[in-house]
Amino acid sequence: MLNEISADNGSFAMKEHMGHSLRVSLHELVDFGAYQLTPGDDYPNFISLLAPAVSTKKFEYGLALCGTGVGVA
Repeated sequence: MLNEISADNGSFAMKEHMGHSLRVSLHELVDFGAYQLTPGDDYPNFISLLAPAVSTKKFEYGLALCGTGVGVA
């Protein structure tokens, strides 16, 4: 099963931890970003890549992480 993950700067550390845990559990994971901690990065840039990939069934699941929970909405 191929899954995807994405996060803004507010949840970057959580994404890195969860991504590692999923990979250790033998899940294939595509990381849509952010790829480094950049204060003030713009969450819509990452969710705009993740959401269409799930809605078109390219991926079965997507995990969108956000520091406040507002950006993902």
